[in-house]
Amino acid sequence: MKKKSTLTNLLEYLEVLTKAKDDHLSVDVNYLDCRKAFDTVPHRRLIAKLEALGVEGNVLSWISSFLLNRRQRVSIRGSTSGWLPVDSGVPQGSVLGPILFLFYINDLVDGLECPILLFADDAKIFKTIKSQDDVDMLRRDMLKIERWSEKWLLTFNEEKCATMHIGKNNLKADYTINNRTLNETELEKDLGVFVSHDLNPSQHVAKVAAKANGIIGLVKKNFDYLDAETILSIHCTMIRPTLEYAVQCWSPYLVKDIEELEKIQHRITKLVPGLQDVPYEERCKRLNLQTLVQRRQRGDLIEVYKILRGHEGSDYTKFFKLRSGNTRGHNWKLEKKEQHRSLMRGGWFAIRVVNPWNDLPHYVVNAPTIATFKTRLDKHFGEIQTNSVR
Repeated sequence: MKKKSTLTNLLEYLEVLTKAKDDHLSVDVNYLDCRKAFDTVPHRRLIAKLEALGVEGNVLSWISSFLLNRRQRVSIRGSTSGWLPVDSGVPQGSVLGPILFLFYINDLVDGLECPILLFADDAKIFKTIKSQDDVDMLRRDMLKIERWSEKWLLTFNEEKCATMHIGKNNLKADYTINNRTLNETELEKDLGVFVSHDLNPSQHVAKVAAKANGIIGLVKKNFDYLDAETILSIHCTMIRPTLEYAVQCWSPYLVKDIEELEKIQHRITKLVPGLQDVPYEERCKRLNLQTLVQRRQRGDLIEVYKILRGHEGSDYTKFFKLRSGNTRGHNWKLEKKEQHRSLMRGGWFAIRVVNPWNDLPHYVVNAPTIATFKTRLDKHFGEIQTNSVR
């Protein structure tokens, strides 16, 4: 969806969780997994929903023709099976298929009392737990979700659904779906990011570092010789994206984690012929690479710009508070919404970006477009680096 992404989903979600944990509150999260979601959407019910939403005439006829009376068969090495009717599911690999699925699942949130976040067929419902009343509220919502599932024939995979209890004094209540108690989890892969019950990003750092090191190992095993251009291409297309996917929501704050990630770029740049004995910072300079620490700060500032200027589908007041009154420097300065108590909250996106953002010059912050902001930001960083060398 426009202005919505896995990153905005995770930022809004973890903003609530990190704030609650920093305030010594408990949060219960129920992760829900739909069983073969895209393949089990009933066609007739989907068309009924579209009609209820006001889709009619030729558009409805066209969509009905797209869905109904489909058949499929399997062909392997010239042998084919018989034709079978396809009575459910939205065709994957198409543009229309995922959109139709969104129409089908979107009313899952209607009537719920607790916050719920959807991203296609991934759903998580959560509640800050201060008393048994909060537990009961979340349980009622789980029952509503179960009834919605029964009505619309989109079932949940009970074995893959799980509950995460966050906070030291958590009541650790049980939650059920389809009369089955959800498994308790301390680590959940949520939209590609591993979220732990203590909200420490170390376990995610370890996993992405292991994946990136595995890629480097395969490169060394399968290539006898690599020139600088090839190594940079592999790094920028395969390794660095692994280390930076949605990094704004899990950026490490512990020195050991920061160093573990930086060692990966240290290792790949050392494969460049003639640079094995050159210091890491000099290697980055010759290869025109920023350190991963610098890349993460750059990504943070770009995301702040997008949120403040409405390029993301998130209300900036969920994260930031604009500084009131006359301010020196630019007119988009932020102030921290609260004093954090823990290192975890202090390292969180909404807190760590305030000072670097406020230190940016006027001409960078007031860039008219995202592309211009990136260009001016890189120029600003370059001037800082030049001045520091002097």
